[in-house]
Amino acid sequence: MPFRAPSPSYSRTRLPIQFTTPFIQGGFLPTTRTTHFINPADSTNLATVTHATPTDVDAAVKAAWAAGRTGGGEWGSWAASRRRDALLHLADLMEKDTDVLAQLETAGGKPIREARGDVEACVEIFRYFAGHADNLHGRTFAGDPSFRAYTLREPIGVCALITSFNYPLLLASWKMAPALACGNTVVIKPPPQAPLSTLYLAHLVSSLSIPPGVVNVLPGDAETGAALVSHPLVDKISFTGSTLIGRAVAAQAAQAVEGPKPCTLELGGKAPMIVCDDAGLDQAVEDIIGAAFVFYNVDDAAEIAKEEIFGPVLAVLKPFKTIDEAITRANASRYGLAAGIWTKDARTIEKAVTAVRAGMVWVNTYNFTPPYLPLGGVKSSGYGKDQGFEAIDEYTSVKAVLSAV
Repeated sequence: MPFRAPSPSYSRTRLPIQFTTPFIQGGFLPTTRTTHFINPADSTNLATVTHATPTDVDAAVKAAWAAGRTGGGEWGSWAASRRRDALLHLADLMEKDTDVLAQLETAGGKPIREARGDVEACVEIFRYFAGHADNLHGRTFAGDPSFRAYTLREPIGVCALITSFNYPLLLASWKMAPALACGNTVVIKPPPQAPLSTLYLAHLVSSLSIPPGVVNVLPGDAETGAALVSHPLVDKISFTGSTLIGRAVAAQAAQAVEGPKPCTLELGGKAPMIVCDDAGLDQAVEDIIGAAFVFYNVDDAAEIAKEEIFGPVLAVLKPFKTIDEAITRANASRYGLAAGIWTKDARTIEKAVTAVRAGMVWVNTYNFTPPYLPLGGVKSSGYGKDQGFEAIDEYTSVKAVLSAV
């Protein structure tokens, strides 16, 4: 489908920008650090956005801790069905304000058609994880009859959620929905290049009946993120961003004085797309190219063949002779977030999906990530999963119980 420019009703000069300050303990608060939010299309100033200070970070994390189970807060005593209903209500509010959220997403440079699709996906994500809220369960074990053996699945606590600029609202939803469904509290740091949609999401949260402090949003830069990751009351970190910064986050979490903290890291990617000679080429081209600028006959060692490019650039490498060669070349990448293959041959499909080292493999389609399928990488693309039931594992702690009968 060809790219269509935003209609005049979506002009960036008339974006519905209402919220530009940190959202802490149920309200938007002023702070001392401000920055100009620049329109990427023409470099004009769209708004003045405040960046959360270390003091703001401390207040937000303490509010999240106090609201949750560990701090003895009200959220920790909510029935799971109430959490379910709150997430469903939030999804309804997002759906009602799809146009507003989509317009705010375009402030970071995203086309309006893509932005609307992202918002629609976010609504489905919250509805999907709402269904998990009152279906969390452990296991029982039929072992020694002298004991009752079982497991409990419990919330981890305060979750620091850090997102990147390419999918700001979608990434926030991937992380926030399962975290809340499991009974955690969250502090979200949206990207400095695109914080507006996440701040509006905080506004929608304020319309819910959930206790203040359960959801906090801190617009900010690297200083804000570092203060959040290092805070002693943060129990879990989920980060999406570059491999370089992801390594630093993991190291900081591992060396925390209060003990190592679990991390979910969704880092860089360079998805190999294998198009076999028996593929439906028209569909493959439509799936792959979109609005990209195409570089043909690229050497495997070229920079654009190896490194992630945040822009509409596609590197078409030299042809392969066998599927084994294609798999070997695909696996030569240091990344392993996702991959795709287009072919009509079942054996080729089976070989590729088994042998390609990636967290997700698309077959005869591309870039579709339904909420029930886990998404996360291997190698330098990180570890842990967003979406799917596997995300529930990321935001819960399993406790084993052995009780004498």
